[in-house]
Amino acid sequence: MKKLLAILLAVMMILSLAACSPKENEKADKSTTAATETAQDETEAAEDTDDAVEEDATTAEKSDEQKNTSAAKQYDTLKDYYNDPENIKGLDELKKSGEGVMEIDAYVEDGTLVYDYTYIDQIDESKLASVKETLDQAIEASADTFTNLKKQMQDQVKEEIGIKIIYRNADDSVITEKEF
Repeated sequence: MKKLLAILLAVMMILSLAACSPKENEKADKSTTAATETAQDETEAAEDTDDAVEEDATTAEKSDEQKNTSAAKQYDTLKDYYNDPENIKGLDELKKSGEGVMEIDAYVEDGTLVYDYTYIDQIDESKLASVKETLDQAIEASADTFTNLKKQMQDQVKEEIGIKIIYRNADDSVITEKEF
């Protein structure tokens, strides 16, 4: 179960990046692939690994079409970027990707795009440290991807921006968070 959870979280993180990236970037693609491969290695016993990666690739291809249509646009604020109909489509796909396991929200707060993941079922206190460690490792494995995403978005937004990832337990307590 822990391995399945790890791959699900890694795939969700990758989906979130693909959904909001404003343009193609070869380095980001390589980082996403590396993160996916890391998730696959860690979850080799999970039967649906190949299906999850295949679904991620399909979502990324759809997102590439959206990215290309908004790549030339410039925005005064991150909020303007976030409210662009082309970008909202990608965020809506992201929100749907967590159905059944977690609620996913994305919003702008003080010039920072926040990806907020909240588990639907409460994680038992005895398992919380292990889940936090797995989440921290997945976030760290994707650090280059988040950094590249921030740079790509910054090229389109005039104000200084940030990206923040938050994982919450069902009771809304923060399990872990990281800002880029």
